[in-house]
Amino acid sequence: MGCGALRRHGGVVGEVKRMYTRPAHRGRNVGGLALDAIEARARQDGLDRLVLETGDRHPAAWRVYERAGFTRCGAVLDYPDSPYSVFYEKALAPNDPDGCRD
Repeated sequence: MGCGALRRHGGVVGEVKRMYTRPAHRGRNVGGLALDAIEARARQDGLDRLVLETGDRHPAAWRVYERAGFTRCGAVLDYPDSPYSVFYEKALAPNDPDGCRD
């Protein structure tokens, strides 16, 4: 149906990776459920912030991230600031360090 992964960066930042939903299952909240599971694991692991990078031609993915409480931000981690990338972040706890670069 779909997949997603969590990659830890340092002690407090997690990166959402490899989000994908098979075309036959799109529109059924598969991505939202995957994000819920990733966020739950991140909280369990004590992470303060989630970040992600996605393509500039994936508005359906943007809607999934925004419905899950992610907001757009500048380039994250060591990704170059590219016009072909869109970056998102979500704070999981108050007083978290800045996971995005501006």
